[in-house]
Amino acid sequence: MVVCGVDPSREGFAVSYVEGLEEIDYREYRNTMSGYETFMRDLNERGELAKVCIEGYGDFVRQLVLYLKSNGVSVYEVNPRMSRQLKDSISIHKTDHIDAYTCAVSYMIRRQEELEVDGRMEGLKNLTRLYSKLSGEVVSFKNQMKSALNQGFGCMYKELFEDLNKLSLGFYMTYGSIKEIQDSSEGSIYETLCLAGSCRYKGSYGKKKAAKVKELVKDIDTSSTSSFTEIQSSVIKGYASTLLIMLEQKEKIKEQIEKYIKQEYPDYKEFFEDVKGITPLNMAVLISEGGLTRIFKDEGHFASYCGQAPRQYQSASMNKFISSPNYNRYMANTMHFLACQNVLKSGIFYDDYIEAKKHYSRKLRALKKIKRHLCRILFFKLMTYRLHLISVNNIKSNKGKSCVA
Repeated sequence: MVVCGVDPSREGFAVSYVEGLEEIDYREYRNTMSGYETFMRDLNERGELAKVCIEGYGDFVRQLVLYLKSNGVSVYEVNPRMSRQLKDSISIHKTDHIDAYTCAVSYMIRRQEELEVDGRMEGLKNLTRLYSKLSGEVVSFKNQMKSALNQGFGCMYKELFEDLNKLSLGFYMTYGSIKEIQDSSEGSIYETLCLAGSCRYKGSYGKKKAAKVKELVKDIDTSSTSSFTEIQSSVIKGYASTLLIMLEQKEKIKEQIEKYIKQEYPDYKEFFEDVKGITPLNMAVLISEGGLTRIFKDEGHFASYCGQAPRQYQSASMNKFISSPNYNRYMANTMHFLACQNVLKSGIFYDDYIEAKKHYSRKLRALKKIKRHLCRILFFKLMTYRLHLISVNNIKSNKGKSCVA
């Protein structure tokens, strides 16, 4: 049996062809569609399709795996830590060639589960991760803009608008300094609020807000800092326009995720109705990051994947449990959010959380216990929902066959 060890990179991927622990060939391919086709031709020329093993399933190898799976090739993922330990025992050098060879040998020493890949799930995963990253960038940009506003307006910017939303960002895109507000009329400010805000600002409420803004800046002398505030105005306007675009894109991505979940998984609420916080966004994370695509051995394996399984660290008289560094941070963030939702009065873990707070000295330690309970419940719910989807798909396929017949 030939096993192909693959070491991927951004530009290409190295492949070591191994049979009986002996390397029989080594080749390098470009990480493009033409490179995948060349690799596939080389596999077909060897007769029986070889098993392909990759060192870690990441962004550089995702397209290759989808291509191979669509052509009927068995693909396996080797734990990078395991192959690294084997590589260190073979050679002191690190090359793509050695990495590819040790990847193949690692599989032959310890067989792995075949990698399950779904193109739709991979797309949904990228979309949810983009939303998560964009949300983090929005928070970062808001903090930076607040710093710029504090320099340009002082703490008075909090009196102008309580939050940085579509209304306030539209306002700051037009008025980036106190001087610009002073030089403008109440009518112009009112028109800006009408264009940037909601319908509530198109009547008397908007006129009152415009008058309040003018009143706040009426007696402020900005002549001593005019050279600075003129430049700072451009900074504030730049932040405002960038943030507004980011918020609009974030909302579009959210709508796309919710549309897909409601279309493909319309009945998911029936299986998760007792768990608070399972919105279409959170369901998308649970589904795409592993809930329906990865096969977990048990609830402990699932908890470890979600970052909720501590590992023991013991040395002499010291014995403690610390968090494992290897987990899916997107699942961990979702578990934290869901746990916080379900320890509220109407949540399923409210009583357990009250008891845990009495037992432990810290609230976060009590919350950790709740997260582990939540992992167990979600594991069984996801597995049940997975079986439900399989049965629904089987019924649909049988109906299709009967119609054809």
